[in-house]
Amino acid sequence: MKIYISVDMEGVVGVVTPDQLKPNGFEYQQFREFMTKETLAAINAAKEMGASEILVSDSHGNGENLLIEQLPNDVRIVRSWVRPLGMMAGIDSLSMR
Repeated sequence: MKIYISVDMEGVVGVVTPDQLKPNGFEYQQFREFMTKETLAAINAAKEMGASEILVSDSHGNGENLLIEQLPNDVRIVRSWVRPLGMMAGIDSLSMR
């Protein structure tokens, strides 16, 4: 089973203002941590359900928000921009060209 996770900081637990979503904003670093932990929870749940491949797309802002050193080494990560299919880059073989 292949799993695709596209993660955006809007929707992360506790986000209530746009200022928390910008690199120079109030609590931004804390919310990068929350986003990473929520992504890790989704990864772990997918693995528990039998996922054999997991691809994570950092789809917030500049696409460089996840703390990738905290993610498992066997997870592929799509970061930064410009990329085919935007937030869904990597969803199929055509978008990875």
